[in-house]
Amino acid sequence: MPSSFSAGCRIKMSLAGKIMVVERKSELSRNIVLIIEYDGLLFSGWQTQKNAPTVQRAIEKTLEKILSHKVRIFGSGRTDAGVHAKAQTANFFTNNDLSCRKIQKALNSWLPDGISVKKVSEADGNFHSRYSAKLKHYRYVILNGRTPPALERNRVWFIPYPLETVDMRKAAKYLLGRHDFSSFGVNSRSKVDNPVRTIYSIEIQKRGSKIQFDITGDGFLYKMVRSIIGTLVDVGRGKRNADEIKTILSAKSRIGASPIAPPQGLYLYRVIY
Repeated sequence: MPSSFSAGCRIKMSLAGKIMVVERKSELSRNIVLIIEYDGLLFSGWQTQKNAPTVQRAIEKTLEKILSHKVRIFGSGRTDAGVHAKAQTANFFTNNDLSCRKIQKALNSWLPDGISVKKVSEADGNFHSRYSAKLKHYRYVILNGRTPPALERNRVWFIPYPLETVDMRKAAKYLLGRHDFSSFGVNSRSKVDNPVRTIYSIEIQKRGSKIQFDITGDGFLYKMVRSIIGTLVDVGRGKRNADEIKTILSAKSRIGASPIAPPQGLYLYRVIY
């Protein structure tokens, strides 16, 4: 191990095959885990940004008031502006002896509207919300009917034309397994060296006027889920054949896929460890 790594660091291999150094302040002995629900409409995404409200920053600032020291929380992954979470996982380190129950109560009392902490627990020092994750489950919801929603307009993607779920299910089967998903990724500020991911399941269910997509995988590229949904919707509309998914995948180019679905229908539903 290089001498530049301190005893307060842990080494982790990322999905891209890079060595990641996860810093942990040795004097902060408690590793606290949060399960968080939030309304993506009210924030400019998860990750802290300058001059924009984000979920991460709101929680950090609130924790600093509760614990009386600077706090950095580590989320299981980023979500974009408008994307919701039913169960985002995050962790932080502290030496404050406040109980998990009291931390949860204080957070839910002081956090801004649109963020709710559903559970607070304590983990061993090696747990990291991002690098310990085994699977992520995203849910996307479409309202498919003639009447646009009023109450759910920021919770679903409203599509007024018919969608054929049989064809979408057929297309989704080609996405299962381990593939290079470059065609379904969108360029981000951070370059991804390894675009290979594994999708374990895609379930598409129609319940009344709603169509629900549940996608589970070991990781996702930037806007990959929304890109997949946008392409499956084009198949459901009859604008693409289901078999085209194979060609799109093999092209390894974003040009071949359909436009991405809007953010408001997407939910980080759970993270599996």
